[in-house]
Amino acid sequence: MVSHDLTSPLRAVKTYAEELTKDIGVILAEHNSEKLNKIEGISNSLLKLVEDLMVYAKIGQSKEKKTEVKLTNMINKVLFDLEELIIETGGKVEAEQLGVVQAVPNEIQILFHTLIENGLKYHRDGVPPIVEISGEKMKDSYKVVIKDNGRGFDEKQTEKIIWAFRDLQVTSGKYLGLGVGLRTCMKIIENHRGSFAATGKLGEGSIFTLMLPQK
Repeated sequence: MVSHDLTSPLRAVKTYAEELTKDIGVILAEHNSEKLNKIEGISNSLLKLVEDLMVYAKIGQSKEKKTEVKLTNMINKVLFDLEELIIETGGKVEAEQLGVVQAVPNEIQILFHTLIENGLKYHRDGVPPIVEISGEKMKDSYKVVIKDNGRGFDEKQTEKIIWAFRDLQVTSGKYLGLGVGLRTCMKIIENHRGSFAATGKLGEGSIFTLMLPQK
């Protein structure tokens, strides 16, 4: 109910902004057209925020039980869903053959979808995104490393970027991220009694290391 009450007016604002752009966009001065574009961009950002919060709220609430998850099959499923974004960005995802873990399938899908999508979406201007995924069997867990060549981040800000609501940025109507997705990833890992680590260099890329229990 809350999600519906929040998204309905936002969708209305977005629709009216799009209609205004179509109707009078060509006769507006450039700075006014930019304002309409910002309204659309901010509306999209807030809609995405509500969707992300709904996903976050549902983690750990599902009645779906932990079961054997073949990580390579899950990655392939996520890549199929992200095919349009891969083509749009000119990106590439290279994944090794991965192992098997005991997990909630839907949550693991959200985990990989979020991290791979981020690696593709937040790339540097003029640099096609490359996401590399590798895995290694440890004593009682399975380690997955997801590395990208995107914008990266200052490691001093690591705690900040993985905690929700700290990083709202909108530039020229473009959504740059709120940190909710990464916080959701952490919640999924916590739900599976694993560990999550993020490292990176500003302007060079990010590395996310996941430890998922095998039992």
